[in-house]
Amino acid sequence: MTYHLPGFSFDPPENTQDNSIIALTLSPPNTTPFNVHFIHSPIPLETTLEEFIIKDLTIRKEHDDYILKWKKPYQQTNLSGFILAGFIEETDERRLYILSGNKVLILTAHTQGIFSSEQLHTLNQLVQSLRVNTQNEI
Repeated sequence: MTYHLPGFSFDPPENTQDNSIIALTLSPPNTTPFNVHFIHSPIPLETTLEEFIIKDLTIRKEHDDYILKWKKPYQQTNLSGFILAGFIEETDERRLYILSGNKVLILTAHTQGIFSSEQLHTLNQLVQSLRVNTQNEI
């Protein structure tokens, strides 16, 4: 599969698994830019999305001093999962987990300090634009 970026393209080596990471910096008007990255990760067989999230949170709490503020179910047409809010040192974080087949899409957004209402509005617009492609993958 060929990957396309503005001005570039590349082909991953044969026999490698695609656990894509896509990173963006979004700049809403009248506020500080914030970082977003997407990870498309395989989920182990017989593992539920809840179990995957619990394992991920356990690792993050042990290694990153992560503090979970809240966790809520997320539902959008053809998409469901969980959205979490947390804090690492001086960084506010939102993390969305969506299961698609045998992969989990993890969208993570970070900002220094606390997310502003403008940043959250921009993040919500990005999340609402997610959709399942023709191969039933996000």
